[in-house]
Amino acid sequence: SFGVVAGAGLLDGINPCAFATIIFLLSYLQIARRTPREILAVGAAFILGVFLAYFAVGLGLAQALTKLAALRFAGTALNYVLAAFALVVAVLSFRDAQLAARGELGEMTLQLPGLLKDQIRGVIRTGAKATRFVIAAFLVGLVVSLLELACTGQVYLPTIQYMLKAGHGRAVNHLLLYNTAFVVPLIVVFVLAFFGLRSEALIALQKKHTSTVKVLTGLLFLAMAAFLLFGHRLLAR
Repeated sequence: SFGVVAGAGLLDGINPCAFATIIFLLSYLQIARRTPREILAVGAAFILGVFLAYFAVGLGLAQALTKLAALRFAGTALNYVLAAFALVVAVLSFRDAQLAARGELGEMTLQLPGLLKDQIRGVIRTGAKATRFVIAAFLVGLVVSLLELACTGQVYLPTIQYMLKAGHGRAVNHLLLYNTAFVVPLIVVFVLAFFGLRSEALIALQKKHTSTVKVLTGLLFLAMAAFLLFGHRLLAR
């Protein structure tokens, strides 16, 4: 289960929702003429904000799901609802993979709505212009991670249910693992930016590999749906 949780966190971290924000933040820092060292400091603060906000949300969701699971009917209904949700997202992920393979990234279903994209960009612009830009980057990380939940939560919520159903009532260690894997792409990007990576290279990388990421995400959701539906039989064996 540790491998599944880590894989889910990593896929969540490189999905188009999160990756688009990384690209925009990096490009704006470059336009604002931040030095490589300043970019690294901003990256560290931003990543810490994302990690703490996402981890706190995960703890809250795990607690809420645990309480619902204690109610027999509600717990069973929730399990089937999340399994159905995982199947729907799996189908949409495979559809998005086809669109991405044709270069039609703007037509994908599982992406942030335009309104939220504009809000995230506004938050990043304001933070990047702040005098105390490192503190601002931390606050931007907190806010952006909460706004991104409209998209990244598609992976987060079923994964938390998977953790709990697999017998991990104390999900803290798994949440730490998930969120560490989630911020690994952020860490890699900002380290590469420190050594001169440009946002144009990230855009090209995203376009090239979005289809693969979507296929892997679809397979992950299929596996989770199967476990949520039939996991009790597997655990009984």
